[in-house]
Amino acid sequence: MFTKVQEARIYAIKKHGSQEYGDGVPYFHHLDDTVDVLIEHGFVDEKYLIGGYLHDTIEDTEATYNKLKELFGVEVAEMVFSVTDPLGTYKNRKDKKRFVYSKIRKNVDGAVLKLADRIANVRRSVKMKSKQLKMYLKEHDSFMTGISTVENTKTCFKLYETYLKLIEEIAKNYGKEKNE
Repeated sequence: MFTKVQEARIYAIKKHGSQEYGDGVPYFHHLDDTVDVLIEHGFVDEKYLIGGYLHDTIEDTEATYNKLKELFGVEVAEMVFSVTDPLGTYKNRKDKKRFVYSKIRKNVDGAVLKLADRIANVRRSVKMKSKQLKMYLKEHDSFMTGISTVENTKTCFKLYETYLKLIEEIAKNYGKEKNE
């Protein structure tokens, strides 16, 4: 018998199938990294851990909001939906993210999830020396203003703190590399 968290991990791994993250890493590593960030910052409630595993399923697989709601409950489905990029055509990444950030501002659990996801992304990018780092630096201001509300900042303070330290360090190192 599996716990709901284990079921979510199994479901997400099945849905992501052979997808890769970054430079050829099986996708489940990103899901585990995201959940590890949540645990590291004290977000150990089942809904966060389940959300951590499922956060990309609606966006990147054929999973649906209704299926997540049926299997894991409305609270988890809403959290995952709030961090899901919209379907359809947007002129560019900036417009698409602006839409997602407006959903996250209305769902504090979504802010928790998105910050954990972003921290996991940035850490993996540093580890892999990925070109994504430049994108994360460029998007930093719009990301922070996009997802921040008073409630989100209070709830996610430790996540914000970790994220800001990471970005500061990357900016410092990126500046050094540009000057060398």
